[in-house]
Amino acid sequence: MKRTARTESRHTAPTHHPLNHTDRDNTLVTNLVARRRRARSALPTLGSRIFFATVFLTLAALATAWYGIDTGLDDFAMRSNETRLRDARRSLDTALDMQARVQLGHALAIASRHEIHEVLALPREARTKPAVTQTMQALNAATGQDLLVLFDERGTFVAASTHIEPRDAALSGTEIANPRQNVSEVARVAGQLALATRRTLDKDGVHRGSIVCVDFIDRDFIGELAAAVGTDITIVSNGKITWRAGSIAGIQLSPSDVETLVNICDEDCTHRVRIDDVESFAIAKEVSADSRFVLSQSTGALIELYANLKGWLLPAVILIVIATLATSRFVSRRLSAPISALSHAADEVASGRLDAVVPTDANTAEIARLQDAFGEMTARLRTLLEDVQNKNAALASQRDELARANRAKSNFLATASHELRTPISSIKSFSEILLGGGADDEPEETKNEFLGIIRGESERLARLVEQLLDLATIESGVASWHNEDVDLGQIASKTLRALAGFAGAQQVRLKLDIEADSLPYRGDPDRLQQTFTNLVGNAIKFSPKQGTVTVGIRRDTFGFQIRIDDEGPGVPEAERGRIFEKFVQSEDILTDKPQGSGLGLAIVREIVLVHGGRVRCEAAPTGGARFVVRLPEPHALRPLDRYVAEAKDAREREADDETTLIEEPATA
Repeated sequence: MKRTARTESRHTAPTHHPLNHTDRDNTLVTNLVARRRRARSALPTLGSRIFFATVFLTLAALATAWYGIDTGLDDFAMRSNETRLRDARRSLDTALDMQARVQLGHALAIASRHEIHEVLALPREARTKPAVTQTMQALNAATGQDLLVLFDERGTFVAASTHIEPRDAALSGTEIANPRQNVSEVARVAGQLALATRRTLDKDGVHRGSIVCVDFIDRDFIGELAAAVGTDITIVSNGKITWRAGSIAGIQLSPSDVETLVNICDEDCTHRVRIDDVESFAIAKEVSADSRFVLSQSTGALIELYANLKGWLLPAVILIVIATLATSRFVSRRLSAPISALSHAADEVASGRLDAVVPTDANTAEIARLQDAFGEMTARLRTLLEDVQNKNAALASQRDELARANRAKSNFLATASHELRTPISSIKSFSEILLGGGADDEPEETKNEFLGIIRGESERLARLVEQLLDLATIESGVASWHNEDVDLGQIASKTLRALAGFAGAQQVRLKLDIEADSLPYRGDPDRLQQTFTNLVGNAIKFSPKQGTVTVGIRRDTFGFQIRIDDEGPGVPEAERGRIFEKFVQSEDILTDKPQGSGLGLAIVREIVLVHGGRVRCEAAPTGGARFVVRLPEPHALRPLDRYVAEAKDAREREADDETTLIEEPATA
């Protein structure tokens, strides 16, 4: 109030300035606009900004492209060659395994020949005869292997397909030296590196000896492997390079190149080396204790690609810079004219001329949207007053709704006061009669009747207070809830048995209609029974004599649907959405009994909401009222404490909205 008074006094105070408020404000705005124009004149133009920004971005993009090509090719070379060499190493293992399988097939074929067993049966002095060597040559002729060696059961040399000394037939390998083991391995035979496969000879379950097929690793062998895996192959044995295959075979290696290849021994990583002054990638494959294969791949193709990219990149940079300069010049001229006109219109709007003409000669979609925005701005300013008036009307409507809620609260308080005053008055009156001796001359039946009235009114008063307290605890969120497995059919049946006496006194029949013997659910059993009790008790009170109250439970897509039908007068359609409100009562509640305190349906709504369900009232097919409760499926039901918290938050938000509506008129 004080602030309003000061505002009014300021507005009504006489001014000593020769100009009125409008002229003074226009002068101030004009001076402000002029100062802003002078300040903006020192700023760089749009064309210069576009030019320098375009050149800078172009150069930055070119530098980024150059760096990306440089680093990208390097990373691509590393990754692609590493992948290729690892694939080549797997291909090498596959090729060696296939060659070993071929040797094993030859060994099996030879093991089945009777000539090999005849050689084994010869005495030691007869094994050195040329005929034995010729027999071994004949057996090995069909295999294509470089050497065929025969050993007896103790691993002692017997004969070979060529004349070699027994000491040269010793196999220097980790596994193939065992005369009783069938195995393929890269080993040294007769001082040379070879792929050898041993096959044992058994006859009648007795170990008689073994044969070894040998394929020496020479230039042809390595060439075939290099062609199969697609990379260069270098064999390093005893610290020396023995064979090379692929493109590296025609290179004259320097001592440093030889040292580089010899030192590649790690099988777990790819090595980046320089061979013949060309960057290459290499990976090792150990085949024996003193020998390994080195697979290498040159990056000559990538270097050539990199040189080609750098060759055409410089002319492209020059062309891009020239095109950028021409484009920025053209764009700056095209954008300057409409933006200058738009800036002039903006100055007029800033001066207070909301009807200023906004130019429409836009040449880009962005400037067109900006021009449209200026036009819409003046229109929005003109409609601002209408919006304020509409909001005032909405506030007035909210105030009316708040007043209605306050009236409903007052009606509830009046009803509660009446409900409390009536039993208190009855208790007080009959107590005074009994205590004052006014009933001494009355018969005993009359005294008992007085005491029964006092007891009935006390119970009525206790029920009313209990409902008020129950509703208050639920709304405040302090009520205790127990989430248990229950049977809705059993709860409904238990409720009907409990209300059978009350229904009999009202001459009303109770009927239970459920679709299954078991209706499992998860919720608070006491609160669910309280829901059934309030709804069924309400239906009994409003049913006529000889009427029927039906309780039905069905499953649907949502979960469970509970229906309570009566044959009473029903609920008017205008009141169906309000009868669950705690502060809404029927207009004839003080005169038309037996409607009670009106808290039962409010309690039902709170309980159903906490269980995640909904409750509504509609017309029953019998002409009475039907109350429908929808409860979700048990597996979809969240913990009750979460529903309690959500219901409490919703009520607090409603209370905050009402408080805001109450406070806003006071501060206006």
